[in-house]
Amino acid sequence: MKPQHPIAVLLIIFAVCFSTSAQDRDTTFAQDSLTAARVLAYREQIKPVPGGYAVRVADLPISKDAKALDVLKYLPSLNVNNHSVKMDGRRSIKVYIDGRPVRMSGQALADYLSALPAGEIDRIEVQTLPTAEHSASGNVGVIRLTRQKDPTVGFRGNLSGSLGLNSYLSEMGSAFLEYNGRKSFISGNFSADNLKNLRHTRYSADYPTGKMDVNNPMKWHTQSLSGSLSVGWLITDRDLLIADIRIPASRSRVADLENTTRWTPAEGASGPASTLYAGGATTSQMITQDYSLYYRHQFPSKATWSASAAWLTRDVDRDRSFRSHTETGGIIQPEADYKSTGTFRHDVLTAKTDVVIPKGRWRITTGAKFSSVRSVAENSFSADIVPSGHFDYAEQVAALYASADASLGKWMLYGGLRGEFTWTQATVNNHYGDLFPTISVTRRFRKAWSATLQHSSRISRPSFSALNPFRWYLTPYSYSLGDPYLEPSRLYITEISLMEGRSFKTDISWAHQKGQVGSLVLLNAEQPFLQVEQYGNFLDVDRLAWSIYCLFQGGERYVAIARGNLDYEWDRSIRPEFPSTHGFGAFLRLTQNVQLGKSFSITCDISDNLPGFYNYRRRNNSFQMELSAEYYHSRSGLRVTLEATDIFRTADSPYTYTSDGVTLHYNNYLDTRSLLLTVSWRFGNWKKRTPQASRSNQEENGRL
Repeated sequence: MKPQHPIAVLLIIFAVCFSTSAQDRDTTFAQDSLTAARVLAYREQIKPVPGGYAVRVADLPISKDAKALDVLKYLPSLNVNNHSVKMDGRRSIKVYIDGRPVRMSGQALADYLSALPAGEIDRIEVQTLPTAEHSASGNVGVIRLTRQKDPTVGFRGNLSGSLGLNSYLSEMGSAFLEYNGRKSFISGNFSADNLKNLRHTRYSADYPTGKMDVNNPMKWHTQSLSGSLSVGWLITDRDLLIADIRIPASRSRVADLENTTRWTPAEGASGPASTLYAGGATTSQMITQDYSLYYRHQFPSKATWSASAAWLTRDVDRDRSFRSHTETGGIIQPEADYKSTGTFRHDVLTAKTDVVIPKGRWRITTGAKFSSVRSVAENSFSADIVPSGHFDYAEQVAALYASADASLGKWMLYGGLRGEFTWTQATVNNHYGDLFPTISVTRRFRKAWSATLQHSSRISRPSFSALNPFRWYLTPYSYSLGDPYLEPSRLYITEISLMEGRSFKTDISWAHQKGQVGSLVLLNAEQPFLQVEQYGNFLDVDRLAWSIYCLFQGGERYVAIARGNLDYEWDRSIRPEFPSTHGFGAFLRLTQNVQLGKSFSITCDISDNLPGFYNYRRRNNSFQMELSAEYYHSRSGLRVTLEATDIFRTADSPYTYTSDGVTLHYNNYLDTRSLLLTVSWRFGNWKKRTPQASRSNQEENGRL
């Protein structure tokens, strides 16, 4: 039976937080008598900054021996677990450490932050709306981590190994090594993963003439190696030079355990029942080379000038080989072998410069960036009359920006303007330019209360795969198809937030996106096996959302965080095949951490997506419960973690949507229930802060 009681628990926790958090706030002022007064100094535990807020890690209920990933779990606007880092209302995030972007996402980003000690982090900034110095591309949020400053030098490292069990057994390992001198440093990150999991695709499509059922369990096997090296030199007290090299490589194989498509005619319809069998495997290989150089100079006036350049190249090879045959009316057709291949190469060259000038209470920032991207793809399918397709796409973006912010008493102001001009060359040549303003106004109130109103205008460019006009086949009757005529879409976001210290935050936001790039599945009622995933600018999306966050601390050993989102989304389609739709969606989450002694802790994480409307799909209830236990021995640096995810196997909810006049019912499973054992060893000196570079090609990586 699916558990429902955690929903009630979440609501109770919300009420408890409001009624009990007053005892945590009444410590700023006390008056003993008319002739004597006792004043306790107050420091803002969460401070408003342009686009979001900043917090000192020392003010959070976190042990200095905890992981940086654990710190993020306690912050408003973020939804973090041991496998991913997400931000409310944002499709992706950018993470910076001392100004240097960490170009990772999902499990890789979570693993990286797990190797970083919380005690090394001094300050964290969370920007729900990026400021003007960031690229205007995409609906993204920003997380900035600033490490502690300490002149101590020495060697340090972290070794980690994991065993994971879902439907299969997986192994993971990583190493971080660094040496800090007084004027220079060298550090390296290395990892090796051997991951296996089951992904079971199950769906049915209801036609007027019959029903189609698809059953496709697949075994995913991914092997990856990654290495990065950073070398830095403090030339003088005001000049810093950093060089970076990063080379990740991976190989994956997706094997069909079964792949059947059954067609059952409706009563009275003509034609016999039939079944399509298409078993095979898809292999892909990817290697990336990423090189960058960064220089920073600080003037006696405290103004800072920095410049960086980066070159990245990525090569991807995909190969889908499968055998297919059809059984119709009891007659088995001859088997046929098919092969679908694709090669992709992306080259990205970027250069960026920034100047930050403090002027009294104001801070003025200005800069420029240029990026040049080329993406070349070759596609072929053995059954096509035309043997291959060649797609060559080039894009250049020139950007200038300027911004100013100031803290004026109880007011904090920010205004920024970014201009971008884009040239594209492909099947269709295009050029366009636009201005992207960002404004933010914050008013502080008594003690830790503050209110913020902010607005940002952004652009969403299509991915390179969405632009590729050639077919990529999974079966002889199933392929994806890009569109080189796709246009970028404009995105407008307005947000109002109210925040009190580190205990409470609530937001109301409105987002409007016109001509959003999306994909829809086109199905042919005359040829029920023919399925085409096609991209297009066919959706105008409006989303009104309300979120709430509340933290409760019971003594030194118990912390509970309750958070929730309620939103209403309108999806207006310009394609007759995809009907316009709208509806409510709601998400609730409760995280509880209990510290048992100095070395042992237990965390329980409960989340629930209520039945509703999510990303133009109607979903059933999705409930997930995770338990983890962690032991850390501070003297030896040994940490052991055991984690159980999706204990009741209820995280994958069925959902439906209508495309091309056909209603599709999905009931997939993605191996969300698992057991993970991780052992890590931290050694050496972890107090030293290492200067880090700002990379100029952060934004382009998200589109590769």
